[in-house]
Amino acid sequence: MDIKMITREDIPCWYELSWRSKKPAIILKVHRDFIASIKSVSEDAPIVKSLKEEFKFKRFIGSFEANFGFDNAFILVGEKENFVEFMIKIPKIKKWTNENCSNCKGSGKEIFVDSRRNCFNCEGTGKKHIVDWQPAYAISASFTVFTKLARFPKTETSARFPQLITVNTITGMDLHGGSLGGEYSIPFVKWLSSLFGNSITEMVNAMKIAYNRMLGLRKFHQFHFSASVDYEDGWLNVDCPGDACGLNPVHNAGYDMKRGFGYEFNCHNVDTSVQQITLLAGLAALNDKARKELS
Repeated sequence: MDIKMITREDIPCWYELSWRSKKPAIILKVHRDFIASIKSVSEDAPIVKSLKEEFKFKRFIGSFEANFGFDNAFILVGEKENFVEFMIKIPKIKKWTNENCSNCKGSGKEIFVDSRRNCFNCEGTGKKHIVDWQPAYAISASFTVFTKLARFPKTETSARFPQLITVNTITGMDLHGGSLGGEYSIPFVKWLSSLFGNSITEMVNAMKIAYNRMLGLRKFHQFHFSASVDYEDGWLNVDCPGDACGLNPVHNAGYDMKRGFGYEFNCHNVDTSVQQITLLAGLAALNDKARKELS
């Protein structure tokens, strides 16, 4: 079929994200008709070879009949109503060791600032921690391969409901190495407009759970999560911990919304795969809410 955009017309769903809060995970659902049109991703594909070399992944599987992606990042769990489902477990990135914290010497209290306060470095545990980025890189890189593949489907699926959100990601170790963007569909933006002036608690809670699982949620992080529709036309702004880190409509979105279209969104200062996965968890929860209320 000709290239179509969900910002301009309704297109039957070919994939979507869903959220699981207990044992936190993002669920990727991929329609069988879409899988049939692409079959699999070759391990020799340039993007696969580049990411595998940069991040030293052990393996890549490009078949949708097995665990997909780098180092089993997307776990095949089954099929429901013509959608093949993959579970992406939210990993623990910050890990505690049995060694004493070098900052507080194992006391758990600040030495040089205020001995009544918990040590900022070890959060009062008295233990040293390490940060293992590899599981987050594997998830991010697997999404980057999949979302490039799924950007413009070659055929329409038989799904009886439209695609609501599309996502595209990049993966890197440098500045903006966890960037993401995407599109919101026409019915989705119309639904967003009904939430004008409200905080989307489902999205905020999913981001907090995901971030807490990966890096631990300190008290000051509580105020760095937000998701709200700030204009009547469906203008969605999202924030998570970082330097003004979040998702916003692109510059021409206001014009599109006034014409009754969907619109594109992009990110600002999403520098790490942890921030990217946090925002993807929020989008998955948002898709769940929209799918339920629009049905």
